Amino acid sequence: MVRPLKARLIFAGLLSVLLAQSAPLRCQPLPADTPADPSQVSAAADKLKQPHGSHLEPILRKIHANADQRCKITVIVTNYRPKIEPLRQEYRQKSQEFIDYIITGQPAEKVISRQSELNHLYGAIVTQYSMMRLEIRKVLTPEQSRLYEEYRRQQGWTKQ
Repeated sequence: MVRPLKARLIFAGLLSVLLAQSAPLRCQPLPADTPADPSQVSAAADKLKQPHGSHLEPILRKIHANADQRCKITVIVTNYRPKIEPLRQEYRQKSQEFIDYIITGQPAEKVISRQSELNHLYGAIVTQYSMMRLEIRKVLTPEQSRLYEEYRRQQGWTKQ
């Protein structure tokens, strides 16, 4: 399963390579995990519409968190919400603009500029999630950390 942000970056990277080529474009098969058209990117973007923290309860169940851990982890996730959610909203907006630029045939410079903005936002989102995960891990036992990573793999958030 391709993560929505990863799918967009793959699509954006392929697009920038294609736009940068001066030779006539030829149809070439895309990798299996690459969205074939902008509507697939939009479908992947729909996953971003889930609110930040929607996986909190399933994670707490998976790791068998005790009452103290539940409280601490919930506070950590809640504290990161005002940092992550605005980035996610901006990413969704700029992703749609990026797709619109492609569909409407905007100049390559404009498309690549938007791609660069998306890459920057993606990095900021990943950084915030990484910091949150590091704080959560401080509360977990080694076995709970293993279960947490197992959940992340099952969701497709990390490599197998």
